Amino acid sequence: MSESPTDKVVLFPKLSVCKTISLILAPNGSSTPTLEDILKKINEASAWLTTADDTCQPYCVDIELWNAPNCGVIEDELLIFEEFYYETVNHDLSEGTLNVSGRCNRQVAIARRVLASDIG
Repeated sequence: MSESPTDKVVLFPKLSVCKTISLILAPNGSSTPTLEDILKKINEASAWLTTADDTCQPYCVDIELWNAPNCGVIEDELLIFEEFYYETVNHDLSEGTLNVSGRCNRQVAIARRVLASDIG
């Protein structure tokens, strides 16, 4: 039985994210990795480094979610889920979504109020 990347670390909150997508693959000649490339450390993200504090741990990423309520006076919110280890990646082409679930090696997310111009 093969070992999952999450078998070697103590993990806390379960995180599920659904992202609307228009393409699963990056356009030909593009050096920009897709979300799936980044999670799986493949293709254009194959040389990326882990965000884990201990580089001997399996590869993981920090997930940044930007909540933009578009209410004028309410600032946007940036949520950062550190050391995210994906467990599943599922595609729903009829809905144009990529569903990702996994676990974080942190008990709480970092939350910040930000201006839209600060997100990049």
